[in-house]
Amino acid sequence: MATNPLLLGLAPTHPGEILREDLLPATGLTKTEIAQKLGVSRQTLHDLIAER
Repeated sequence: MATNPLLLGLAPTHPGEILREDLLPATGLTKTEIAQKLGVSRQTLHDLIAER
């Protein structure tokens, strides 16, 4: 459990949000290329980005 009072009550950041907001734009690659590099289907990547 978080001991930092500033973190109490905050939901953890979903990995899909990090991918969508930070990593995907920085790579300059298409979602298809990224899915191939990660070894997952485009649908799996899409679901992750959509935070499902």
